[in-house]
Amino acid sequence: MGRSDASLFWRRWKLVALAAAGMVLLVGIYLAAQTYWTSSQSVVGMIPGETKPWKMEVVNTTSEAGLALRIADHLRRLGYDVVDVRTSRMPGPVRTSFIDRSGRPEALSDLQAVLELTPDRFRSELDRTLLLDVTMLVGNDIRTIPAFAADVQP
Repeated sequence: MGRSDASLFWRRWKLVALAAAGMVLLVGIYLAAQTYWTSSQSVVGMIPGETKPWKMEVVNTTSEAGLALRIADHLRRLGYDVVDVRTSRMPGPVRTSFIDRSGRPEALSDLQAVLELTPDRFRSELDRTLLLDVTMLVGNDIRTIPAFAADVQP
């Protein structure tokens, strides 16, 4: 092996070592980002007492004052993170329903199981700008839902 062959060998070895170090660095960055993302989505970042990682808003579509607050309190006791409570007068009677906003269908599945509701009360209208997982529209039929019956008495 001549001098130029040895020099070529070491240059190639340095290139391979540099590429391997770059790959290790990229994998490290990926793993750090993955760890950060999953930890920010987990129970660790929730308010004490919450057990469900879904961010919800409760929208009262009825004319009954304070109804959304009572529903929100009930959902919080069940462990949900209710981040917004508001009133929105919608034309005509609105049926109580739940809307997936984030594309996380497990949130709706969880609510359906916990509240023992039929699938027809759940739908998807993605809107990630809301920074929510679920919007609950409280309708005039809220008293017919057994999970809320005790909390919605006037």
